[in-house]
Amino acid sequence: MTTPTDAIALAEWRRSVAELYARVRELAATSPEAAWRMFREGRDALFARHSQTPLSPEQLARFHGLDYFPYDPAWRVLATVEAGVEHHAYSVDLGEDGVLRYTRVARLHFTVVDAPASLDLYWIEGYGGGLFLPFRDLSNGSETYGGGRYLLDTIK
Repeated sequence: MTTPTDAIALAEWRRSVAELYARVRELAATSPEAAWRMFREGRDALFARHSQTPLSPEQLARFHGLDYFPYDPAWRVLATVEAGVEHHAYSVDLGEDGVLRYTRVARLHFTVVDAPASLDLYWIEGYGGGLFLPFRDLSNGSETYGGGRYLLDTIK
């Protein structure tokens, strides 16, 4: 059961993450690589020092920072939003955490490494909502989590 102290600390973690992301977005407008470094340093600091770190005491004792791919400006993309897509609802059973429901609300179009690409953008249904942009690439299962990753999840 969550205690009031845990809930306040978790809310502070979320506020810290939101503030970090706001600073990163602001800096990215003029210096994308510096923003990337700020993101890494900020996340590493939260994992290393915040009371709500997801790391166990054993993991924390040997923590020297999260693993990241090297900065590559070719993978910094800006997308065009196509809002007129057919909305389609999905549900994912999360076991003890319940069911995640989300609905496709748009498609994002962009170019990466000189090739056109697109991803569907989803709205997370339920309290708090949020945008969700999942994706998979060739690193899944070898260098990153096999199930895929996400670029944006504003519910957190």
